[in-house]
Amino acid sequence: MKHNQKVLILDDEEALRAIIAQRLKRKGYDVLEAGTAREGLSLLKDTLIDAVLLDIKLPDGDGLILLPKIKQFQTDLQVIMLTGNGTIESAIEAMKLGAYDYLTKPCNLSELEITLQKALENRKLLM
Repeated sequence: MKHNQKVLILDDEEALRAIIAQRLKRKGYDVLEAGTAREGLSLLKDTLIDAVLLDIKLPDGDGLILLPKIKQFQTDLQVIMLTGNGTIESAIEAMKLGAYDYLTKPCNLSELEITLQKALENRKLLM
């Protein structure tokens, strides 16, 4: 049986999470959702995840501070940063910290899917 790839959407915007989750589920991904850093870290501790879509601004934390903590759970975990207030500085910082890519919101869902697919292909190469 084929293992469905698990994607965690860690974003406090519930409507955006729902739209992305619905789209990814139709593509065959297992999707988990969290609205806070605390929820996300709890899921990562208890579940094997293949990729994380991580918002930079969370109600209980900063995604750039959270990114290294997430990577501690699984070094080959692919993290795609999402932000509504993107800057070149934060994009560079995210990449230095190990993010696979950095997308600004509202993001094009097709672009997000392609980025996620490439990130997951990259993960297979790292394993």
